Amino acid sequence: MSDDPRRVWNVEIRRDEESGPTFYVVHVREPDSDPELSKARHVPSVDSVRAMLMDLHNPEITAKVMFGGWNSVSQEQAADLLAHEAGTRIVAKVTASVSELLSSFSLLKAT
Repeated sequence: MSDDPRRVWNVEIRRDEESGPTFYVVHVREPDSDPELSKARHVPSVDSVRAMLMDLHNPEITAKVMFGGWNSVSQEQAADLLAHEAGTRIVAKVTASVSELLSSFSLLKAT
């Protein structure tokens, strides 16, 4: 495991307004030099975003809806806000290795 140390990551999720109201963008803030983590993932399904959120181990999740402040939310609440509130941004702070994070990201599939 020393080759793939655990560290704190901030994963941001928001609606991809340019692609349409039911598309989402998932990206890692400060992905270091890992080419897989630096890719933004464009996802057309809130269900796969929900699956990814549920797969993260003990995330601290905050959400901001349009014109609102940041609030702590659960994984389910975060997915529901993304699905139903325009302008929502989610940040999930999680401690994971690169491989664990990529495993969770593998659940982000088009459905």
